[in-house]
Amino acid sequence: MESRGSDSSDDLDDELERLFDSKRSNVTSQPAAETCMIKNLELHFMPEEVVIKILMKLPVFYICMLSCACKRYSEICRSSRQLWKALFVDRWGGKEECRPHEHPLSNGWNEIEEGDYDKLYQYWHVVDNNWQRGLFSVHSLEGHRGSVNSCKLLGETLLTVGEDRTIGWWDLESLTCTWVEQNSHSGSVWDLATFDDYVVTSSADSTLKLWQCGVDQISGSSSPMSCLRILKGHRPGYVWCCDMDGGNIYSGSADTTVKVWDFETGSNYQTLKAHNSSVFVVRASKDNGESSYSPHKSLLSVSSDGKILLWDLRTEKTGLSFTDGTEENPVFSADLIQEQNLIIVGSGDKCVKKFDIRTGECLATLIGHDDSIWSICYNSLSRRLVSGSVDCGVRVWDCFSDTCIAEMTCHMQSVCSVAADARRVVSGDIGGWIFIWDFERKNVSCEYQALMTHTGPM
Repeated sequence: MESRGSDSSDDLDDELERLFDSKRSNVTSQPAAETCMIKNLELHFMPEEVVIKILMKLPVFYICMLSCACKRYSEICRSSRQLWKALFVDRWGGKEECRPHEHPLSNGWNEIEEGDYDKLYQYWHVVDNNWQRGLFSVHSLEGHRGSVNSCKLLGETLLTVGEDRTIGWWDLESLTCTWVEQNSHSGSVWDLATFDDYVVTSSADSTLKLWQCGVDQISGSSSPMSCLRILKGHRPGYVWCCDMDGGNIYSGSADTTVKVWDFETGSNYQTLKAHNSSVFVVRASKDNGESSYSPHKSLLSVSSDGKILLWDLRTEKTGLSFTDGTEENPVFSADLIQEQNLIIVGSGDKCVKKFDIRTGECLATLIGHDDSIWSICYNSLSRRLVSGSVDCGVRVWDCFSDTCIAEMTCHMQSVCSVAADARRVVSGDIGGWIFIWDFERKNVSCEYQALMTHTGPM
């Protein structure tokens, strides 16, 4: 095989794909198939560019094996930024939140420089392995008087809202509360959502509030947030839920309606009516181009009447409508997984269910909780689903195998809110306790020992 220039990269990819297909057709067992394929490729006769292209198509485990074969392979596997960048972006997307954070448990990971994709891959492999094996450290926070109704992770900051009408700001490095916004509403605060530097909260006082973060800090005040406007329009009663994006704010209420508000003016310009009971969740799909179901124009709502609706905001009609439960068995929680075209639902039947966003077909039922599921959250980087239940338990689910991979049992009272990022799970209960489950630990993946320490032929 001849070396190709960058202008022929697509041709080289096609040729390598044909080569791999031909090698795979001659072997049938795993992992013997990949091992046999590596031996048959005769990489030592190929230019480095071609070797790197081939390595990009191999599982990382076999790249580590190959690095032990000879000095040349070791140098390629250790020093090729192109190789590790491709592997890293393919698995974790290369997003900004993939950077290791400043934290005592980081164990030196925060010293990784930009562009060190081999070390970034190793770091995230360790974290991902901890998720899969259920390895985590636990920290507790206490401060709310009454239930912690919602929580959101913003990097190293945690935002919580509660029955005590406050908004709490927590620093996850020091595990301390840095600010409490007292009497943020005249009633219990039930939900919050974030977008860029903005926060929206919904309350039992029938209003929503839009806040901007950092404004008062810049002007010299100690408060990290400033109220921009109050949104009024729901009938008196609980506004159970809210969400937001760059153009709109969304809310669901005990008055059975879903309302859409203009982000800039705060005016209510759409009211969606189809539910027969309280609306507990609204989720706006994001315009990321990954979903085939018009993601920039759809809104998910679920209710205690058991209905799950996906609205087309252009027509104000439901593009998808189905029922999972009854008023005796209400739907309490839901989330959208656009990249997989899924709606995830938690309800009074103690189950987490996965539905196809295009057809409403139930694809899987995740069983494990012993009581109603009040909160669920999906994180796209870790690819894990988290659920919190009245049974006081928090569970982590693998969305591909539909299995429970971790169960947290520190809570003594019903769990009413959960949040997750790529490293952590946060849960809050009706007694005011917050637990942080940190999957970033001081351990080393043996799979990478050879790759990171081997310097010559073995």
